[in-house]
Amino acid sequence: MDVFHKVLVKIYEEAGGKETEDVDLTSLLKREGFYSNIDTITKQLEDEGWVTQTARQYVVRITHWGRKEAQRVLSDSPDKANERERELSRMVNEAKETLIAIEELS
Repeated sequence: MDVFHKVLVKIYEEAGGKETEDVDLTSLLKREGFYSNIDTITKQLEDEGWVTQTARQYVVRITHWGRKEAQRVLSDSPDKANERERELSRMVNEAKETLIAIEELS
């Protein structure tokens, strides 16, 4: 997931999925560690049609298209517990293969 989608999902979560809720990008991007790119991120989100500016600078509202994109991203993201278990199983299998190779060499 790229930075723009991460920020969009955070906006979606902060707004509670509502198009009428204002979200302060300044505080959100400071928390997420992307504040230095606030202008680029804001412009990209607006260009995509995912957010719209309000009367205050760096305060946005998610649009209908932004909600749909955030929901799509959230539904596509893998379950972290399952992802961790698959990675752990892969590592265990590789360790077993390495052990077998070492035993065959000795």
